Amino acid sequence: LRCLPDSAFSSPPLFSSSCRGALDDLDVSIASCRSLSRLLQNLVDGADAAEEAELSLKRKGKRLAGPPARPLDGIFDPTELQPMTLTPPAWVCRWVDCVTAGIGLGYQLPDGSVGAVFNDGCRALQRCSSPDVLYSWSAVKVEDKDEAKRLKLLGLFRSYLEQNLASAADALSSEVDSASGRENCRNELLDVGDSTRDRAPILVMAWMRTRRYVAFCMSDGVLQVNNLSDHSKLIQCPQSESVCLIKPSGSPPPLAQFYKFCQLLKLPSGCTRGERDTFDYKFRCMLANAEELARALLKRLLEEKRLR
Repeated sequence: LRCLPDSAFSSPPLFSSSCRGALDDLDVSIASCRSLSRLLQNLVDGADAAEEAELSLKRKGKRLAGPPARPLDGIFDPTELQPMTLTPPAWVCRWVDCVTAGIGLGYQLPDGSVGAVFNDGCRALQRCSSPDVLYSWSAVKVEDKDEAKRLKLLGLFRSYLEQNLASAADALSSEVDSASGRENCRNELLDVGDSTRDRAPILVMAWMRTRRYVAFCMSDGVLQVNNLSDHSKLIQCPQSESVCLIKPSGSPPPLAQFYKFCQLLKLPSGCTRGERDTFDYKFRCMLANAEELARALLKRLLEEKRLR
């Protein structure tokens, strides 16, 4: 006791708060190694995933940079096409947008009929062989004041369309006549003849215009999409389950090409950088936009039916 300092009897002893055993340092080393190995494994897995993603991008880049699998002209076999009418029963060959003038849309069909979709939702059609006006599927008396005004507008539409706008139907008919030498090809192509007088009238039920396209929905279910930049036309006919592609005027023949719906599934996906300016790529773009435009037109018709 004499060897101990006086402070040993006046202050409590200090003990370490952590009781460490002989193997504590070894446990810490093992835990550190496990954490490090887990971290290294994650780094290796991440590197493998990054390498696989890079290889996938390289494969896709080579596929896009290379030539397309098959050009559009080589996909379709003309012998697979069933004999059918060369065009849908009716399609819009001339049109004029007068919405800003408070009138609506004026259009002409290949058989010479002139129709209009007015801003108030009214639809009218006057055939070239009849002075009567078909208004909402019913013959309207010309003596009525409002309908007389609509009849006058139809006459103005006819004069403007025939005098100022070219018709794609004329170019198609001359091409078919020169290729076949048959006089009835013109009537078959333009759908003109006795069958036109007997069938029900076909009107434009809805239409819409975007920055690149204008779309028409006909009363028989035909959907037509016009490209405003080159004036090409895509016409989908559900009755014959076919698509008619009308190329711009001045294109090498044939100006009109016809495909089945099932044949369109063979279209290649993607394109090369140089292919973006070709007409095949524009055709695929029109097909892609046709579905969106059809949904918008259907929505517009449903809203109009709901408001009635």
